[in-house]
Amino acid sequence: MIRALVYGLVVALTGILPPAAAKAETLEWTLRNNYPYIIYVKFYSKDRGHVWPSRSRSYIFNDGNSKTVRLSCRRGEKICFGGFTKSRRTYWGVGEQGNKGCRSCCRYCGQYYSATDVLN
Repeated sequence: MIRALVYGLVVALTGILPPAAAKAETLEWTLRNNYPYIIYVKFYSKDRGHVWPSRSRSYIFNDGNSKTVRLSCRRGEKICFGGFTKSRRTYWGVGEQGNKGCRSCCRYCGQYYSATDVLN
């Protein structure tokens, strides 16, 4: 109780508030594999070094159906996808390690996108 009163008094006198936690947002990304083989996909944050689903795992796209991946991210965060085959000779977007260049393979967290990215 006393701690809360002191905190309130400090905030009132100084106008200083502690930094707010980053608000969690969602980015839904729809992809379709039109390539004749399985495509493994990862998503890379270009702002904080995070990888979805993880550095050691990938999302698997093995048929011609569209699939939507929901990513929990930070509002405004730039996220790019990287797709690759088992042989690692063919890639899409930023590739398996997230270090290739791309045109239109990135999106921003918290924005709505209706497009489906077709991998062929």
